[in-house]
Amino acid sequence: MSMASTTTNPTSPLFAAEQYMQQRYGVKSDGLVLPQDAFIPGSKAVTLSGIDHLDSTGTTLNPFKPYQPEDLTLSLVAMALNMPKGS
Repeated sequence: MSMASTTTNPTSPLFAAEQYMQQRYGVKSDGLVLPQDAFIPGSKAVTLSGIDHLDSTGTTLNPFKPYQPEDLTLSLVAMALNMPKGS
């Protein structure tokens, strides 16, 4: 299971990097990694919108964020475990 994220949130600390990647490569990103580079070849892939790289990996005291990075990790593991074999 692979996960990528994208954001266009101007309040993200990675907004300038995300905008550069959008203009340079024409692809939305999380500000650090292009989605095609986040995917493991042959794996099932999930792309989440509205999340920058820091939101999916770091813990912050952001009261407006409705999840923690461990929530994303547990969800991805649960999805991987519930996939039929050979999918």
